[in-house]
Amino acid sequence: MGTALSAGTLTRSPLRVYQTPLSWLRGKCKGVLPLANNFFPLLQATPQIVADNDDHAWHLAERIFIKPAISVGADDQAAEQEAISRISLAVAA
Repeated sequence: MGTALSAGTLTRSPLRVYQTPLSWLRGKCKGVLPLANNFFPLLQATPQIVADNDDHAWHLAERIFIKPAISVGADDQAAEQEAISRISLAVAA
């Protein structure tokens, strides 16, 4: 759910990816809430991803970068480093 990918384009600004429907609603529905597993690899096109917390960041790293790399025989350690450089944590208000 969300509007960031609905038009098929991404902005260069960080994309907020929410972990739960409640967190997405609290965030005023800005950003995305992935509802299907096949959505995660699409987020590789996003320059910067903002996660809810450490656990969520690791979950996103696995789903967006590491598992897709492993599935095609690519370097999983390089994928992990890419995830570390592209996923940050939300700042509490």
